[in-house]
Amino acid sequence: MEYVRKKLSELKPYENNPRINDEAVDDVAESIRQCSYIAPIIIDEDGVILAGHTRYKALKKLGYQECEVVIASDLTEAQKKKYRLYDNKTAEFASWDQRKLSTELCDVDFQGYDFGQPETALPDEEASGPKVMTCPCCGEVFEV
Repeated sequence: MEYVRKKLSELKPYENNPRINDEAVDDVAESIRQCSYIAPIIIDEDGVILAGHTRYKALKKLGYQECEVVIASDLTEAQKKKYRLYDNKTAEFASWDQRKLSTELCDVDFQGYDFGQPETALPDEEASGPKVMTCPCCGEVFEV
């Protein structure tokens, strides 16, 4: 594998990409705007994107002309097809630990971006007790 800088115009989206990602482009662009471009796009030796179609669209939207890529030049056509699917499908099998997610989201400043930050429900002034959190993903209410 080789890590290089390429012009976006040299990259070719995979023409049969089954992932519907247009709805995620603005979110990925916002992530890049706030945190910079970190994860390189992975391409084959012909410049065809193996992983990173949404990042590619987000970079274009943000006006980038170039980006870092990893060239995976030693894969067979079957491996390329498998990798494209594995890269997208395996993320769907993961889940979230809602308590840890809420804790992580509580003190992160997303600069106005609505990332589903949990709302803190403070205890009634007359009632004593712990702080209560509501998970933005599942609505579970728990004590912190």
